[in-house]
Amino acid sequence: MSINKTKKESAEKITKKETISKEPVRSFEVELWRTGLHGEKIGFKKTEEYMSKSRQFTRDMNIFGEVKEKGKDVGIIAYRKNIWDEVDLLTRRLVIRLFSDKGYWQASLEERLPEEISQTIGHGRALSHFSLLIDGYDFLVELRQITKGNFFIPREFTFNLFFNDDIAEPFVIQGKRLSFGDDYVVYRGYNLKKKQRIAFIDGKFMDIGGQWNVHIYDEELAKEKEFYRTLILFAASRRFHKNIYKKLKKYRKDLPKGKVKLPRLSSEEVDLHRNPRRISRQ
Repeated sequence: MSINKTKKESAEKITKKETISKEPVRSFEVELWRTGLHGEKIGFKKTEEYMSKSRQFTRDMNIFGEVKEKGKDVGIIAYRKNIWDEVDLLTRRLVIRLFSDKGYWQASLEERLPEEISQTIGHGRALSHFSLLIDGYDFLVELRQITKGNFFIPREFTFNLFFNDDIAEPFVIQGKRLSFGDDYVVYRGYNLKKKQRIAFIDGKFMDIGGQWNVHIYDEELAKEKEFYRTLILFAASRRFHKNIYKKLKKYRKDLPKGKVKLPRLSSEEVDLHRNPRRISRQ
């Protein structure tokens, strides 16, 4: 990550010194629209402009939301409709991409269906799994759901971020029980007993699309794009989790009976599973 310190100084900074504020030091508003409105809200001419600026903005991208900070537009969110709006629920795969307000690619979230199927069958409940690719960051961010959640156990997701290439810090996104919205508290993985929140995701379902307000309380992490872009993409993905769970429940029920087959993966999805050491040695 972009911490210009020695490895020893960075380790002490991350594991010892905590810079938690009682009030948010940085906030983002993730506003999701009803699908199909991007032509009216952004304009088709603007869409063509985005395609010219980034290879990640493909023709099948459907803009469905925007990101604001301090009331100003700072980003747009789009998903690949050709691989999500499939008629067959079992063939759907979610790919969401985050772009700057000028149309430059910043990060992507991609659903990892093989991991989801193995986790779902192994745990006996539908569990999502995503990989995040972030501009300027050398590592994949694996966002795993580890609990489905119920009245007694909150829904939880985990991910790691690397500091100075050799310090992997765990984070936990934990759902709030008895919440009226889709709310999550983010903790450092090694500090769960202390339950000191470093971020809060406030989800609202009062409009057609949905809105999530991402508040960060840690002064250092608020500066790190790998951290806040992960939270922004997680919030945007929540709109699709219901259908992801429905798909995984179908695999859990019918795959052992032979009623459904394992999905064939696209070449780009296969690439996410390739051995990076083998590739680097070729």
